[in-house]
Amino acid sequence: MLGSLFRAFGDLLASRVAGIVGACVALGVACFAGVWWGLDAMLVGWFGYSAETAPWWLAWLGGSAVVLLAWFTFPMVAGAFVGLFLERIARVVEARHYPGLPPAKGLPFGAALRAGVRFLLLVVAINVALLVFGLLPALYPFAWLLGNGWLLGREHFELVALRRLDAAAARALRRRHRVALLFGGCALAGLSLVPLLNFVAPVLGVAFFVHRAAAWSTPARG
Repeated sequence: MLGSLFRAFGDLLASRVAGIVGACVALGVACFAGVWWGLDAMLVGWFGYSAETAPWWLAWLGGSAVVLLAWFTFPMVAGAFVGLFLERIARVVEARHYPGLPPAKGLPFGAALRAGVRFLLLVVAINVALLVFGLLPALYPFAWLLGNGWLLGREHFELVALRRLDAAAARALRRRHRVALLFGGCALAGLSLVPLLNFVAPVLGVAFFVHRAAAWSTPARG
């Protein structure tokens, strides 16, 4: 697992990935700005104040809450767009590390779009459910990491596996390695909270899961 993660970091530096990383950073910034604006508007509307009439303590509290919620939320929102660049990244990673693999059938655009919508809906459902831990703030970061790590490992690995396997085989491979995927997903979710690294986390995640899919589909590779 650690070897795949280190290789994925190295893949970020590949010349053919640089443009994708740049696009991912721009998309991440846009997602963060959108999430920030949406949460701020929701909070202001909830309390019935405008930015000009809100008391200072509410403005400070609201601003802090918006920053915190946006920081925890936007990595998963950005992850919903992973299908847009999954195929290009996967091809580069496989060409660099697994040149002996036969060509992948790839992931059709329609399937990638449906997967992105499904992922976004699951993100909303899981993170709304996690709000219950707002009553126990000390537990929220751990609950967030576990819930979103599970989601990342489950959905993004299966998306990568579908490039080469049919739906039944991809699900079977994912279920067979569900514990390892939970740990890998949690690691990626944690890295997505690190400043600057969070903007390239979706690219890192795709590369990581390509390595794991190759290893688990061909055990001799490790």
